Amino acid sequence: GIPNIIRNNGEIPITRVLSEEEFEQSLRQKLVEESGEVAQARNHEEFLKELTDVQEVLDELRKAHNISDTELRWKQDDRRIKRGGFRGRIYLESVE
Repeated sequence: GIPNIIRNNGEIPITRVLSEEEFEQSLRQKLVEESGEVAQARNHEEFLKELTDVQEVLDELRKAHNISDTELRWKQDDRRIKRGGFRGRIYLESVE
């Protein structure tokens, strides 16, 4: 959609189709970028917008690695059982 928005603004977007390897690397970089934007969000609307962008990137990465929703949820549940989650709001300050 972004190239169309650029065209509608009277500009000419220069695009190319990425190889699978380039696409995955680009998604990984985009995940870092979008995660930073989530961290900087100043209100609910910005937070929701940026979180939506992160989810879009995660969905594409999952597809690129042939990971189903079911497999991802299973792994998430397994890790939560073995390592805990964030619901308890426990923060590890240090280890002595």
